[in-house]
Amino acid sequence: RQKDALRQKTHPDPAAQHELARVTLQLAKWTAAQRQQSYNDLKKLFEDASRVDPNWDKVFFQYARYLDQLFVDAKQRQTGGGASGSGSSSGASNKPTD
Repeated sequence: RQKDALRQKTHPDPAAQHELARVTLQLAKWTAAQRQQSYNDLKKLFEDASRVDPNWDKVFFQYARYLDQLFVDAKQRQTGGGASGSGSSSGASNKPTD
């Protein structure tokens, strides 16, 4: 029994790992869209998702989209563009995808 428990810890189920990464990524996307957390908290969520399933490219793509939106928002504030247009790109990220 101990060997089975140890094997599970060292070789987790890939499907379960992917599901955990998917849920963590969805939480990061929703939280970013609602602007409920600081940058560091969101960065940790994206990093956690990538650590759980490091071969899933979508995590890195979504993190890059988030960083790009931060850059666009900062640029708009700098140029006096007023309210950010984050609704257009972050709204699309709320779709449940895998």
